[in-house]
Amino acid sequence: DALSMNDQLSVTNDRNITKACLELNRRFYFQLHIIYQTD
Repeated sequence: DALSMNDQLSVTNDRNITKACLELNRRFYFQLHIIYQTD
């Protein structure tokens, strides 16, 4: 039904957001790592 479909979409969306945040964090820390390595 429509409700369970909506829940499914919501869950997928949350997962995508989480994945995007993790990816951003990974890039951010990678850049920090590079910055602090050049001393």
